Amino acid sequence: MRSIFRCVDTRRPWSETKPERMWERYELLRREGEKCFLFPHGTPHDPGRPHYPICTREGCLSCAGLQAAYKRLRQLGKYSEAYKRIVGKGIDEAVRECILLALQYADPSDPTNKCNWAIRAAKRMGLIPYPPPRPIGRRLV
Repeated sequence: MRSIFRCVDTRRPWSETKPERMWERYELLRREGEKCFLFPHGTPHDPGRPHYPICTREGCLSCAGLQAAYKRLRQLGKYSEAYKRIVGKGIDEAVRECILLALQYADPSDPTNKCNWAIRAAKRMGLIPYPPPRPIGRRLV
């Protein structure tokens, strides 16, 4: 499967790579397009400004950025209907989009991979099943 992102950053912390200033976000939106934001056209509280960046300043998908957006969206769960009515995409759909995107780059064998949080989140939401129980052997009646 070919990724729509030029590169994927699975190791650097989000605090070092995030687009902090609004002009950096507008530049990222102009250069890389809507794929780098969960809500590129704004939110009900702040329309017209790109929100929830998931790419670094250079345009690489950031697993830490996905996790930051996921945590912030979970805090706003009670506003889901307003988002769906005004923006067209509810918070639940954005959370699911975050998890499914991060699952593509998760690697359980690499403890430094920042996308591994998505495995636990997907199990909690029921997107992937828990492993089936192992047989114990014959039961004595």
